Formats: sequence, structure tokens, C-alpha cells
Amino acid sequence: PAIWIPTNLHEDRVKAFNDGEIFHVMTNGRRSMPPYKFQVTAADRWAIVAYVRALQRTTGSTVDDVPQELRADLR
Repeated sequence: PAIWIPTNLHEDRVKAFNDGEIFHVMTNGRRSMPPYKFQVTAADRWAIVAYVRALQRTTGSTVDDVPQELRADLR
């Protein structure tokens, strides 16, 4: 069986992908990743793209990324 090593979605290389490229990879697969076009609806694949982008924003952020009015709530 083939060994599949998942991509780190926080790598700068992956963060530089446009949304359509992430959607395309999920739809058609890439290298050892199989396509998911039959298991995951197009609407859900776009939702996954949005979720990946939200996760990517959790790394490399600074307090300057938090709106001024919410900074007092930070711990």
C-alpha cells in the first residue's frame, strides 16, 4: 500500500495557494492524495477551504491582528 504523508496546511507554500487550488486538490487529488469529488459535495469542499483559511490564520498572528476593542479581553 502507498504511504500518504499529509501536507502541513500552515506551511507558507500552502498558505500561498489560492482558494481555487485548494478546492482543485480536494476535488481531483494530488500525488498520493485521492480525489474527494464523489465523497464531499462541492459546497462542502468550499466550506473546507474557508475552514483551512481560518486555521491558517491561527499561526503567525500577532496582537496587532486583534481588533483594538477586543484586546483588553486577551489573556
